[in-house]
Amino acid sequence: MEAGDRIGRIGEQPLVAAIAGVIRGLLPSGYEVRVGQKLGDVDPRGDPVFCHTLSDKTQTLSGAALEIILACFARGPDGG
Repeated sequence: MEAGDRIGRIGEQPLVAAIAGVIRGLLPSGYEVRVGQKLGDVDPRGDPVFCHTLSDKTQTLSGAALEIILACFARGPDGG
């Protein structure tokens, strides 16, 4: 997909891609949205294979969450 391609619509207003790449996800039809709200994700690398992998940002956030959970378990139920 190229920048400027129509990828959907909001009411009668066309929704166009801001950048070129592969669509990783879009909100499904029927969701109420606000002006300026992020509606989806475009991967600028352009390779559909990446649509089936976790992004670096996702891996970083999930890794941090796991570290917090493991630290809580290591302290035990009394927090000590």
